[in-house]
Amino acid sequence: ERRGPGMADHDSPHGHANYHGPTWTARWQDGSEHQAFIVEERERDGSKEFYVHYQDVDRRMDGWISAERIDFESGSQSPRGGGGSKKRRKLEAAGADVATVVSTMTGTAGMDPTLMERLEAEREEITKVKNIPSIQFGRWDIEAWYYSPFPDMFSGHKLFICEYTLKYMLRASTLVKHKQTCVARHPPGKRIYHDGKVSLWEVDGTEQKLYCENLCLLSKLFIEHKTLYYDVNPFLFYVLTEYQEDPTDARAGGGEQLLGYFSKEKKSELDYNLACILTFPPYQRCGYGKLLISFSYELSKRDGMVGSPEKPLSDLGKLSYRSFWTFVLLTTLLDYDGKWTVRDLSTMTGIKVEDVISTLQALDLIKYWKGQHIIFVSQALLRGQLAKLKPPRLCLPHGGWAEGVARATARKRAAS
Repeated sequence: ERRGPGMADHDSPHGHANYHGPTWTARWQDGSEHQAFIVEERERDGSKEFYVHYQDVDRRMDGWISAERIDFESGSQSPRGGGGSKKRRKLEAAGADVATVVSTMTGTAGMDPTLMERLEAEREEITKVKNIPSIQFGRWDIEAWYYSPFPDMFSGHKLFICEYTLKYMLRASTLVKHKQTCVARHPPGKRIYHDGKVSLWEVDGTEQKLYCENLCLLSKLFIEHKTLYYDVNPFLFYVLTEYQEDPTDARAGGGEQLLGYFSKEKKSELDYNLACILTFPPYQRCGYGKLLISFSYELSKRDGMVGSPEKPLSDLGKLSYRSFWTFVLLTTLLDYDGKWTVRDLSTMTGIKVEDVISTLQALDLIKYWKGQHIIFVSQALLRGQLAKLKPPRLCLPHGGWAEGVARATARKRAAS
């Protein structure tokens, strides 16, 4: 996988740039009306259903609705959106299944731009309709947001997923049988950080290939712009968990529940310290996203490096990172002695020089004078700026880390 949630560049804020044809007035379940594109249609139990994308609304809200919820007199053409079904059938007949299209997209360096555009258009067409309606994951029933390239036999079905191994199944009874013999109670790999009930695990894509592939498939259900493929070998996955009691777990009484993760390349020519990041829906808006970002920078510092997330960032990604960078830089500058350079500040925080400069410029805390950037701050201004911010949840820079984390990570990077 190459791009993360909110980290990829978007064609439009709501992902509807590639929808064509008429729009129709459609009713949501609450009775409110919205303009929608019809992407696909099907017969179900003798009635027609339409897969719609609501204009100016995120694609996660797309879904199948009955014909009664569409006002066909509100459009100007027959109810066939942009011909999505026809295009999709044509692509599938030509053998352009999603695995082929997506895997081809991995080696984009040096690829002909016209071919890249065609492959991207095919991928967009194939992935417009969600194939997995929902999943049961631990104690959570979660509605899927986007398409994910699970094998065809799982298409259209709710999936039952083991929260420890990430193996996915078609039936609840199969999951029950699996749990009777499953001994895993945490992710594979090494626990590199522990603070209270929260832990971070380092999982090597080469050593735990199946787990990492399943993690990519699972996360794609909640990430719109993520080019996913099955070569997980070049990546390290950092999995965030929280220990939770489970009264139904007769074998262990509980285990490490998956909260989110980020991945990064073992060897990045551009010093990227994060390729993909996701907090799973039940745990969003709890501060875990910033916590994962802080882990990525702490690991960079422990490797004696500065880092940056994979570019370009989306609008959402820019907001998340700018908020993190602002808090970290302002907090660090409280000890500013008037002599630090921008590079000094970069080394102390692990934040790349260009990200430091762009953040300080946005805060009006840096001036360009005689060919160099000069940090220009006052303690009163810093404290005033910090008072406006909600402190994010960050990892501990010292306590909680397993011994030798930096050395082990550096060895894996060197071996890749």
